[in-house]
Amino acid sequence: TLLRSHSAFSSDSKVLLLRAQCLFSMGDLENSVKHCQQALRGDPDNSNVRSYYKAVKEIVERKAGGDADYKEGQFQSAVAQYTVCIDTILGMQGLNTVYAAKILLNRGVCRHKLKKHEDFNKALYYHKSYAKAVVKRGDCFLAMGGVENIQKAIK
Repeated sequence: TLLRSHSAFSSDSKVLLLRAQCLFSMGDLENSVKHCQQALRGDPDNSNVRSYYKAVKEIVERKAGGDADYKEGQFQSAVAQYTVCIDTILGMQGLNTVYAAKILLNRGVCRHKLKKHEDFNKALYYHKSYAKAVVKRGDCFLAMGGVENIQKAIK
């Protein structure tokens, strides 16, 4: 076998990182993580890949933790998990606004269970045509009651 030079590994890791970023932007976090792992196998000292990998892995783990907490009725804990997930997403280069909206929706559903009605407007800020967020926001307005809130729900 031929040994590759360090610059070849570096070039491969740049391409793999770019692919990982593209996959992340499409919401395919599982394959984004796999591409980062592959890049790190070839270039373990690449700090750009390593930091991106850690961020995506954190998002995946926190979302899974938030989902598990939600299923167990641990809404406050789920909110905390989703908040870390959102903060990580918003701090990343190549922000995935659709995925951020999804996590904001999840956090909003948990907060709704805690009688706090937030996050649905934020989800719609990042994904303007997110029908599920529109419906959940309407549900929150109905839950708050009052003529004004009911009118907002209908609107």
